[in-house]
Amino acid sequence: MSIDGEPRFPAVVVYDDGLTAYELGDDLMVCRKTDLNAGSAGKYAPSTIVDSDGVAWRVTGAEKLRAVGPFMGFNLFFNPSMRVRLKFEAAPSAANLDWLKGEVVKRLKKKDAFGVVLKIGATTIDSDPANALIPKVEQATSPSQIINVLLTADFPERQRWEQNPVR
Repeated sequence: MSIDGEPRFPAVVVYDDGLTAYELGDDLMVCRKTDLNAGSAGKYAPSTIVDSDGVAWRVTGAEKLRAVGPFMGFNLFFNPSMRVRLKFEAAPSAANLDWLKGEVVKRLKKKDAFGVVLKIGATTIDSDPANALIPKVEQATSPSQIINVLLTADFPERQRWEQNPVR
């Protein structure tokens, strides 16, 4: 386990009111201006990222690094794309497996509290598929196994996405 630099992906982000599993880092590190401006209501709200190496990073927000995409990220709706740098509260530390299991299970039991962001698309997972993951999460022996369980969750869109990728 290397505790330096930035989180390694795939990773799970645990928010106060939900969690999101990210397959790729760019899906978290590239955003629209509205995402960055959303503050504590958006994806850069205070949270904990647990990466695939089992390292926990306490996030306090994000700051713009540069515009990305054609025309410096500009679009007609004045919501440019940008790459951000996460702001961390303190140095990262090894993730506590029991804490992670408890936090993930708690959020899987909540309605519309679990999102998954894959190469092929992003969605919020409904209650039934989310609850079906709880036994697998409880049996996991490492943070990377928990992340894998979340990323391989079964949901209605998956089959369609895999047949016709949107990205």
